[in-house]
Amino acid sequence: MEITLIRHGKSLLTENDRITSFAFTSWVEKYDKQVVCEETNFPCETVARIAKTNIMMI
Repeated sequence: MEITLIRHGKSLLTENDRITSFAFTSWVEKYDKQVVCEETNFPCETVARIAKTNIMMI
């Protein structure tokens, strides 16, 4: 069995400052409210793996 993880995409959140552990919760809330960039091109290896895979959604 092989498990492959594919990242959902890049967030449009551009804030990349250092933060404290206390500010992390606020950063996560902002991150969750942002949308993800919609890609039009994908790495060839990713496309090939998806094409030959039985995908099980849970």
